[in-house]
Amino acid sequence: MRMKSFVRVALLALLQAVGADEARPPALMQDVLIPDGVARLVELTCTVAATNQSQIPARQFTFRVTTPPSDLAYQRARTCPVAQSVTKPHKNGVGHFVEVQFPVPAASRVTHEIKSQVLLLPVDYTGRRVVGKPGDTNLAAFLAPSKLIEADDPEIMAIAKQILSGTTTDREKARAAYQYPASIIRFRPQEPAGALHALKTHSGDCTEFAALFCALCRAGNVPARMTGVFNMGSKRELACSEPNHNAAEAFITGWGWVPVDPNLGGGKFNRRAGFARTGNAVIVLTQAGTWVWSTSLPSGKFAAGAERPAIKVEVVWKLRVLGEGPSAPMLRQFEASSGVPP
Repeated sequence: MRMKSFVRVALLALLQAVGADEARPPALMQDVLIPDGVARLVELTCTVAATNQSQIPARQFTFRVTTPPSDLAYQRARTCPVAQSVTKPHKNGVGHFVEVQFPVPAASRVTHEIKSQVLLLPVDYTGRRVVGKPGDTNLAAFLAPSKLIEADDPEIMAIAKQILSGTTTDREKARAAYQYPASIIRFRPQEPAGALHALKTHSGDCTEFAALFCALCRAGNVPARMTGVFNMGSKRELACSEPNHNAAEAFITGWGWVPVDPNLGGGKFNRRAGFARTGNAVIVLTQAGTWVWSTSLPSGKFAAGAERPAIKVEVVWKLRVLGEGPSAPMLRQFEASSGVPP
């Protein structure tokens, strides 16, 4: 198949570049890439199955799915072209999604795949020279309260005032906010409940760790937002129905948006994933509360006067490691290649 050939060619090119290229990484990256870090190339496949459980054909069914961001210091991504699709920005201005349209005949099952290649790069911002605040014109939304992040609640504001006392810089405030969730939350899997719930009950899972961190940052005037990620851990293959972990990002003067994982980091500063550093096991998919996937069935796309077709939708994500190697040459080759099949 053409797609399989493309993956083999892309992987071979990346691995050949690793062995032959010893030049320095791009200037933009050289101060945050971990010098001896190992990058990981991962294939991310979203498979949607639409089953028409009725005898009424759907002439046009629309499926939308968020694509992994491609502009992070620690993540580069490219999504392979899909027939009858278009890429659009999310309404909140953070990230993009692919919209695919296809018919679903009566009493039939139709599947589509959206494939991306994602390059994961271990980075550490903590040694980066502060060079001034990178441009970002839409920070106000990440200082205001939002779903799960009750930054204006009096209890959260009181804790923020307490733990941020004596801090002056964005970095100092974010560090203090990063340490706090691990000091009070007992990890307990649950439905998403948010920052205030974590503060009141001292319980929660990765979602509450991230939400409380973001709420404390926002209460301290540091922009922050949650992320939905796939955490592969030590696995080389993974299958799941949705992102399996929540982490966060904080906007810090001189650094811009940096990765923060209050749960996996445990409030410590010597772990691979934690404050302003990350490894090669986590793929960011959603940022700032954007949705993972959605569907629609326009009323004009089935027989006039007929009942609405009953479409059942199933979505499966599969991750597979394609290769690993030194970060700098893999990054250069990834950015130099077109990323699309011939």
